[in-house]
This record gives sequence, C-alpha cells and structure tokens, in this order.
Amino acid sequence: MKIVMIGTGAWAKAMKVVLERNQHEVTLLSRDEGQWPHDTREIDFVFVAIPCQVLRNRLSKLLHPGCPVVSLIKGIEIESGDYVSTIFKQTWEGCKIGVLSGPTLAMEIQANKTSAAVVAAETESLAKQIQELSHHKLFRVYTSSDLLGVELGGALKNVYAIAGGISKGLSLGDNGIAATMTRSLAEMVRLATVLGAKKETLFGLSGVGDLMLTAYSGHSRNHQAGLLLGQGCGVEEAVNRVRGVAEGIPTIKALHQIAQKKAIRTPVLDELFAIVYEQKPVKEALESLVLREVSGESL
Repeated sequence: MKIVMIGTGAWAKAMKVVLERNQHEVTLLSRDEGQWPHDTREIDFVFVAIPCQVLRNRLSKLLHPGCPVVSLIKGIEIESGDYVSTIFKQTWEGCKIGVLSGPTLAMEIQANKTSAAVVAAETESLAKQIQELSHHKLFRVYTSSDLLGVELGGALKNVYAIAGGISKGLSLGDNGIAATMTRSLAEMVRLATVLGAKKETLFGLSGVGDLMLTAYSGHSRNHQAGLLLGQGCGVEEAVNRVRGVAEGIPTIKALHQIAQKKAIRTPVLDELFAIVYEQKPVKEALESLVLREVSGESL
C-alpha cells in the first residue's frame, strides 16, 4: 500500500521502518510541506506523528486525502481540551480515524527490538485493517474497540511519567518511586474512566504498559523532563535540555483544565500542574502529597 507519514521525527521514522518491513511504500511529509507528495487518489493511508499542539494548524494546510488516518499522537490540545481524534474530525470532515498506541520507544523499534502496541478505530474492520498493515513478528499489534481509552492512555501516561522522573530526580528510592507510580496509575484510571474510557483499556498496552516504559526508561523524554525537574532545574531549562518534545508538559495543563471542569479528584496532577505552571518548588509539592490525609486504597 502507498502510505504518507506526516512527521519526520524519531517516532515517525520508526513507524516508517515498521510499515516498510511489511512491504508498504512510505513517504515522509514534514510538518511544513503544504501539499501531498502523491495524487491523493493514490494514497491508501495517512499516518500522523507530530506534536499534538501543532496538529490542528498542520491539518488545516492540507486537504483531506479521502483515505483513513492513523494517529500516532499522544496528547490533548491545551486551547480547546480536545482529543486528537476530535481535532481530526473537526479539521478533516468525514475522515475515518484509528489510533495506535503502546510502549514503543522509537530507538528500540529501529534497532529491531521486540515491541507491542494496540490499535483502536471507529469500526472493527478499520482496526483490523490497521493491524494487518503494521503487525510484524517484531511489532505485535492488538486491536481494541475502545478508541477513547487507547487515546487517553497514550496522553495521560506522559503526564504521570513526569511524576516518575521527578521521583527519580528527588532520589526517593525504589520504594518511593513505586508508591508514586502506583498512586499515579490509580489517578490515571480514575480520570480516564470518568471521561468515558473502559477501565480494562487502561490496564493494557496503551495505559499501564506505556506508563511503565515512559515513567522508568531513561530514553523517555517525559521521564527525562521529570528527572531534571526533580534535580532542581526550572521548567524552561528542563524542556530545553530534553531532545525533542516532552508531550506531558503541555498535556498537564490541558488535563488539569479538564479535571477542574469536571471536579475529578487528582492530587498528583494538581501538584504537577503547580510545579510546571505555578513554579511551586518540587520538594514542597512532594510534601503536599505526603501530608495528605490517609484513606483506604482504591482506584
């Protein structure tokens, strides 16, 4: 099949490798190019791997090619609070959308390491078609009927991975990091399910699977950003020192706005927002969490 990949970053190039293993023709299209590289009638699929906050503007510069679209993006738009699939629907009217997510470090995919992901779409047939496009012995792809859950899992894990990096930077120890991430997972599941996702989706590849990878791996940009914050760097310095975009930083703001509007209890998110957007000292934020009134454990 003839596929256009919008994006030229590490994740876009990694998925290009995945698709080309399966004998598909993939052309990269940078975020600045204003026209398709082929006649749109010849394009079978469009994959998109660019930062969430530039997506709407990027799509507005291209005519919808009329083929299905696969989002590889993990974020929520700050200005509107819209999910990625919503942005596609609003900008490219009538487009059929699928979302692929999971614990997939780009550098390991390109190094032929084994990975797994999950894909969800508006219809079961489209999800299976995307699965067939990308499934390989080195890149196992599972299907889900919960498009919102897969999408939220990918966006939320970036936020809570920053908490994991902060815990590492503060030298909390393995016990403290495990405690932080357990409570982060509980909060992530609570948020997603209130917003309409299925709980079991958050315990799959796009949720806990991606959270484990992103929160603990030194190759994760969100982990790196959190680590630098925990070590005393300011937000601007941390963002500048991370190579590439740490999607969790803007998603913290978008998610906090949603949680506040819907009155969802999110103590970890509240402290992350205070650190990143209100310049609250990291150690003070940690103390706020530790000194919270104890209660029964629950999701």
